[in-house]
Amino acid sequence: MVQDFVRIALLVLLVVTGLPVVADGQRALPRVIVNDPNVVPGDPELVWLPSAARPAPTLRGGMRLVYPDSLRQKGISGRVVLEFVVDTSGRVEPGVRVLKTAHPMLVAPAKQMLQGARFIPGRVQRRAVRVLMRMGLDVAPESR
Repeated sequence: MVQDFVRIALLVLLVVTGLPVVADGQRALPRVIVNDPNVVPGDPELVWLPSAARPAPTLRGGMRLVYPDSLRQKGISGRVVLEFVVDTSGRVEPGVRVLKTAHPMLVAPAKQMLQGARFIPGRVQRRAVRVLMRMGLDVAPESR
């Protein structure tokens, strides 16, 4: 009964925040968001906010920008803000969402850079959990 109440409350939260239930035919990003560290981890559909995970996911490495020559020739650079889920193994799940971009051509290199990222997974009650994250990435040619 308590679990049903928690699920209903979380679904209401999802509707209020306006997050999508389905994203481009891929896995929904995310279905149920949790902000309470007292909720018992285990349901694979649950996604925690960074404020509920202790510790939140930490970037370990693997991010490498391949700056396209087409952007270099046009002088395009800028910041892209992405929203994504870090899974229990520390990898970024498919279904990365673009929240803001300086130029549409910056999105593909930013997503590619993020897909290579590796995180130390977030934890709730000492168990690795999926965590919804936001990150701003600067897409620009490397300074030499």
